[in-house]
Amino acid sequence: MKYPIRFLFFFLIITTISFSQVDSVRFATLYIYHPRDGAFGSFTVFFNDSAICKLKYNSSIAIKLYKEEIIELRIKSKKCKPVTLNLKFGEVYYLRCYLNAKENDFVIMGKNIKPIISIVDPAIGQKEYNAAENRTKPLCTESA
Repeated sequence: MKYPIRFLFFFLIITTISFSQVDSVRFATLYIYHPRDGAFGSFTVFFNDSAICKLKYNSSIAIKLYKEEIIELRIKSKKCKPVTLNLKFGEVYYLRCYLNAKENDFVIMGKNIKPIISIVDPAIGQKEYNAAENRTKPLCTESA
């Protein structure tokens, strides 16, 4: 009878420790990247109305966000629709930002280039983010 009680006690302690570690995560992580499969170029990414980084070709940035809220991510372009995210603590989000040039189009002064931003599945996003060779520094020192 002693061994089942000890096992149950040990199990309860391990379960409590593991759940308390999950609850202690008080931020969401946002990975933003410009993959190699888009056109060359750079653009500024905005978090709500604040510029957070300038993303160049084949670059990336990781940002910790300490507030659960609904946010809007966009780039400064009339051709690109913003992306809305409902941030939750402990979650990881990947935002792919790239410039799409249509195949066989001759690009003159960026007229045929369309900027695209989208939320990507974490399995795909992690691979693409890690493939980006250059890490970018944030434009501001504070994150929301």
